[in-house]
Formats: sequence, C-alpha cells, structure tokens
Amino acid sequence: IHTIDGKGFGRGNRGESGFDTFYDTHHCNNICKFLDLPPILSGRTFERQETQPNLDHPRIGRPFELGDFVGHMVPECGSVSAETLSLMGITGEVFDEIAAAWRVMDKEGAGLLGESEVRGVAKALHHQCAAGDLMPLLRRRQQGYVDFTDFVCWWLDYI
Repeated sequence: IHTIDGKGFGRGNRGESGFDTFYDTHHCNNICKFLDLPPILSGRTFERQETQPNLDHPRIGRPFELGDFVGHMVPECGSVSAETLSLMGITGEVFDEIAAAWRVMDKEGAGLLGESEVRGVAKALHHQCAAGDLMPLLRRRQQGYVDFTDFVCWWLDYI
C-alpha cells in the first residue's frame, strides 16, 4: 500500500514514487474491469484526485465472487492465464483435469450442461454431489443449464 506522504503500512509504502511505479508497470486485468476502473496509460505520473465512492453501483454491498474476476473460460487445456489460475488458487494441471471432465460430458460441444451432466463432471473428478449441492449452481441460470466458467467457480468453492 502506498500513501501520499509515504507514512504507515511498513517498508513497502513508497509514497508518490510507489504510485508512479505502479502506473508505469500496471496492466489492467479482470479485477480492474470488475471495479469499473478507467484504463491506465503506461508512463502516466501520479495525480492526486479526490473521488467519492459510487454507493449506487450494483456491486456495492454484494460479496465478491470468483466469477467476477476470472472472465469467460473455455474448457481447453492451457487456455487460462497464469493470473487467472492464481486468482482461482489452482495449478494448470488441476484446471486441465476439470476441463477434460467437462469436455467428456459436453458431447455436443454446446458449452452448457444440465444437472445430470454436471453430476457426471463431479463424478469424473472423484466426487459425488449430495442432494441439493447443485442447487446454488443451477439457480444461476434460468433454464437450469450451467456454463463452464460458472461450474469451475462453483466447483472450487464447493470442494
């Protein structure tokens, strides 16, 4: 954490020069998009701005969910960035295992699975879902189908 005066928060607080370094090296990502932050132009120097939070924003007062940060994922080996894997707290190998189980059940390649197919993915990942375990996941979609991104985020929270 950097502060204007460089005081507090330990040795990592480099004051205004810390802000400048951040702006010089930052690459906007899904977290920035989720927070509706404006893009940062490389080389921009720090300018202090007084801002007020938008308390009417739809994300205010709602807990953050993993799906808010990872963006759309496809069930292909190696298709997810190291940053996304880090946010999810898994390795590429674990992601690839989940993706492979999904592809087996998504026989038509539609990208959506119903309850029985989701149970099949869980079983392929060596887990039996108890009655009611899938309800929070299936409620996300009105038609009762689940896409890969929703499944992965639910699975990582569920296991």
